[in-house]
Amino acid sequence: MVWNVTKEGVRTRMAVVNPEGYPTPPLKEKKIEVGGERYQTPDSVLAGWPEEFNAVADKIYSDFNKEQGTDFKFQLKK
Repeated sequence: MVWNVTKEGVRTRMAVVNPEGYPTPPLKEKKIEVGGERYQTPDSVLAGWPEEFNAVADKIYSDFNKEQGTDFKFQLKK
């Protein structure tokens, strides 16, 4: 809000930010590091889940299919 107080009276206005304004320039230049180590996916992620989980996954899929009226199948990567 903006208040203009004069001898004639008080006038209030709403100040609105320009949504298409340019962002402020950065305070310092960004430096990009070239190279570095590449991300390696852990072996535990690549191995997947234990086989004991397959029954749980089948139950989740069957419950979802009943609720939504779909026919998705649980596919195990081999």
